[in-house]
Amino acid sequence: MATVLRQLQSIWQRLETPQRATIILVGLGLMAIIAAVFYGASQPDYTVLASGLTPSQSYRIAAELDNQGVAWRMVDNETAILVPGRDRYRLRNDLAEKELLGDGSQGFEILDTTGFGTSTFLERKRFDRAIGGELERSFTELPGVRSARVLIVQPPPSPFLDDERRASASIKLQMEQGRRLSQRQVAGIVRLCAGAVEGLTPDRVQVMDDSGLLTRDSEDPLAHAASNALEARRAMETHLTQRAQEMLDRVLGPGRSMVSIATDLDFTQRSAAESAPTNSVLLRQVGRTSDESTPVPDHGGVAGTAPNVEAPGGGGGTPRNATRMSEDDTREFVVGKRTTTRQDEVGILRGMTVSIWLDHKTVTETVEEEDGTTSSVTRREPYGEEERSAFADMVLNAIGYHAARGAQRQRHPDLDIDSLFSWSVSNLPMHETPQPEEPAQAAIAQFADGPWPRYLLAAVVAMVLLMVARGQLRRSHDAWATQQARMEEEARATAQAGSHDPERQQEEQAKQRIALRDRVLERVQQDPKVVAQVLKNWIRDA
Repeated sequence: MATVLRQLQSIWQRLETPQRATIILVGLGLMAIIAAVFYGASQPDYTVLASGLTPSQSYRIAAELDNQGVAWRMVDNETAILVPGRDRYRLRNDLAEKELLGDGSQGFEILDTTGFGTSTFLERKRFDRAIGGELERSFTELPGVRSARVLIVQPPPSPFLDDERRASASIKLQMEQGRRLSQRQVAGIVRLCAGAVEGLTPDRVQVMDDSGLLTRDSEDPLAHAASNALEARRAMETHLTQRAQEMLDRVLGPGRSMVSIATDLDFTQRSAAESAPTNSVLLRQVGRTSDESTPVPDHGGVAGTAPNVEAPGGGGGTPRNATRMSEDDTREFVVGKRTTTRQDEVGILRGMTVSIWLDHKTVTETVEEEDGTTSSVTRREPYGEEERSAFADMVLNAIGYHAARGAQRQRHPDLDIDSLFSWSVSNLPMHETPQPEEPAQAAIAQFADGPWPRYLLAAVVAMVLLMVARGQLRRSHDAWATQQARMEEEARATAQAGSHDPERQQEEQAKQRIALRDRVLERVQQDPKVVAQVLKNWIRDA
């Protein structure tokens, strides 16, 4: 060991100051690289344990990880937690057993754990909390709802009849970014909550999201009807726009066109009744004939007793009778009657406006150069008038524009149909959506996110330092070879100066051989590698 130290000391003394500084820097750099590699290898590779968490969920999971002594990181505005990759699946199982990975809501499983001697008040509150947990789970299943919180208040019954205490409920919804609930969904939430809680009416349920209160103070029939009309209008516009857009996408390709359709629906209810009588029909006929005969006395003489006294012998002229005949004919007829009641359709299409935007088309032309060669030139230009008309006819026929226009003209011939139905086609260059990331680029991005870039950087720095050290060692070897050549030149000069004296020349040669042998032996003992390298160079040069 002492010999090795002496050899290293002798080599260090022969080095120049720049060479010593280079070796020191290279050594420090290698030590730093080794330390960085070991530090990077010892650091855990963090992966996602859970994402899309609420702040309260993140804090509960972080507290549990601290209790287990596991390193963790919280990212994405406290909505995701990273843990070492080797512990991810074990931690997921542990957190799932402790019900920390869910939204924290508990349903009827709360009732499984009941303590001895629990009061009626606590049991009732626990049941309300179980109902609220089940409702929270139901509400989070709605599209766009990130989390839900339900608070149910059921006051204890009052012993007084006039002091009625009604149940109430408050619902807080946290929506995903850019998502909103429709009025039908809000009404469904209110009805579902009212149906799940005994004694709860819909007017005692309040729903709120991130933007504010969603339920109204009072149920306004006009507002409800307006909401339904707006939803019907949106549904029709969405349906027609989708049909038109699918047609254009098949012809022009996705992203090369856009359609916007605005409709005007008529929700007025109209009814009309008309009566059309036909010919009468004889139902029953009754006919009756009667004859009456009344005797008439004779008239004779002047007024007095003679005409009024019966003639002697009881005889006289033949009596005369007065007759009367009557006929009665009764007929009963049925008058025909036809009644037609007509009611217009609710939500009928009254007007429509269609706007179509077309991207510029790509035209490829063959251009002949001056040297006789041809090349292809691609340029973008708007569609012509005939092409725009063809696209407009295709879209209007697909959505039933002309049929709705004709039906409205037939129903209301006095209206200005041109002001209610209109369409337009425009040529505008559209923004080109960037292409999705290629799989190779995605692999590169995944590689860059891992620990390998640190190792690669350390390897590059090590290679640079080794190249610098190699250059310094080569320059040191060249300096040593130059010194050896100078010493040999001096020895030859000395030998030539003493060549006139043979005895002296022999003595000098003997001394030189002995000195050279001692120097070679010393050199071999001090640095065998350098001597071996010198011998290799001599053999190669020879």
